[in-house]
Amino acid sequence: MEFHRGRLFDHVHLRVSDLTASKRFYRAVFTALGWPDIVQEGPDFFYADELVVEAAGE
Repeated sequence: MEFHRGRLFDHVHLRVSDLTASKRFYRAVFTALGWPDIVQEGPDFFYADELVVEAAGE
């Protein structure tokens, strides 16, 4: 078996009920891993690299 280093997931899109808490969580994770911060954010979404997090509709 040949070992390949790379990504397991590509373009993950999550819908969350609490966008503010999710943003806090992912910022802490990215900081701990030494990854860049959130790339872009709006009132109901943010994304970083291949991760998109969006507020779930009511």
